[in-house]
Amino acid sequence: MAIIHKDMKIEDIIAYCQEHNEIAWLKAQAAKKTERKVYPRVKGADGKKHVDKTAEPKIVYQPISFVELKAAFMDKFAPEERVGDKNKKPTFHDKIANL
Repeated sequence: MAIIHKDMKIEDIIAYCQEHNEIAWLKAQAAKKTERKVYPRVKGADGKKHVDKTAEPKIVYQPISFVELKAAFMDKFAPEERVGDKNKKPTFHDKIANL
């Protein structure tokens, strides 16, 4: 697939789905909501507001982001071209474990 690359835009995804009759899939993905944790903000010693990660987060549901839509698109239509672990450089832990 020539269209699959890291600089893909929403127009590219829409065009691909139109060309391959996958509009229903695209609409279903775009309608999905994801769970997000929202932590309260507190005023710090410096007078600025900061996120308090020690407090209990509030769970909100928001529409999926473009990054999540693009990841779902890649998983469905081009899993072999998905960037991930296969292109990752080995960490020093991996190098030591492979000795």
